[in-house]
Amino acid sequence: MDRVLCLSILVTAVVLATPAATAAADDRPSLAVFQIEPRGAELTENELGALSAYLVSEAERKLGLRALEWQQTYRVLRGMNLYMCMDRRCQMEVERALKVDYSLVVVINKMGKICIMSATLYPSQAPASVRTGMHKGGCSGDDFSAGIEQMMADMATHGPLPRVAPAPALVATRPPIQPVQRPEPVQRPEPGQTGAVGPAGAGHERQGEVPADLRPIDRLPRFTITGGLLYAPAPLVIHEQPIYDDFAGDFRSEKRSRKTPDHVGPVISFDWRFWDYLFLGGQLGLMLIHDAGQLEATARVGALYPVTDSFSLHGWIGLGVQRFEVDEGSQLSDTYLGAHAWLALGLHHQVGKLVGWTFEISGTGFQNFGHDQDIVAFRLNFQLGITFGWNRRAP
Repeated sequence: MDRVLCLSILVTAVVLATPAATAAADDRPSLAVFQIEPRGAELTENELGALSAYLVSEAERKLGLRALEWQQTYRVLRGMNLYMCMDRRCQMEVERALKVDYSLVVVINKMGKICIMSATLYPSQAPASVRTGMHKGGCSGDDFSAGIEQMMADMATHGPLPRVAPAPALVATRPPIQPVQRPEPVQRPEPGQTGAVGPAGAGHERQGEVPADLRPIDRLPRFTITGGLLYAPAPLVIHEQPIYDDFAGDFRSEKRSRKTPDHVGPVISFDWRFWDYLFLGGQLGLMLIHDAGQLEATARVGALYPVTDSFSLHGWIGLGVQRFEVDEGSQLSDTYLGAHAWLALGLHHQVGKLVGWTFEISGTGFQNFGHDQDIVAFRLNFQLGITFGWNRRAP
């Protein structure tokens, strides 16, 4: 009987002590980790997510802090319609939302063949940092993992960190993060393959991948330059032609229409996307017509809609000026200066982070001014071009 009583007391003591031990473990200062920011370093989304997860694990293990998964920080940024926090004011808003004691920011700067990693630890709601670390080395995944380990070890040499804010209630009962192994290097695609090939046997979502709520529009660049070739088959020209009236004994003006030779020439355009789905830009073109040509400049505004992660539809309207020159042998004056209007619909395919191709169908109308002989021209355009872009929001 005494043995049973002692065993009951022992079990009760263990059960009561377990929550207390968990609470004591969770009483560590809390840490929000931002996704690693690559500046010039070429990293896939999966590599960036894996390194950020490894950073969370190393920070918790070596700094003695209770680190939140970087996806929690990411979700707060998504609620603010952001994907990266580039300035301290934005970071403090995230700290306030998560109610953490500290936040950790890591940046990778590529300089030639070397990459410099810098880590900065901020106390919550404070503009100045309390600890920093730096690592200079190569630009491979192993170099970045070693840099994370070195920077966290350097920060840990200054001793434990005190609490500076109440613990967040939403993660107060979360068990400690299990250590994360170094991320396996992602194999580069072989010729004929698209995307990154993961480690062998990886057929499921891996820890550290970018959350699935990333919108297709965020994979498109915000600034683009497109160079292409435009073809317009047999544009129509309506012009005034003097006709001698035998009955009146004088000349009178009569409107005539004629088709001109096919137009073909290079076109370059540049656009800035704002408010996610709208863009503003300009276009320059040089149309060649046998022994004549047309030079035109257009300002344009439009909208786009992503159909998939890589395909998007767009449309735009434009107004501009045009120097209209006709071929010799016609009854028109050699050169006209006027205004034109555009209406265009197109399809864009984003092949990679920086490169894509675009196909457009557009209609153009031209009216001259400042000339005693009026002409109106209409043409249907087909355009195919290569697009270069940068500064997209997705990592």
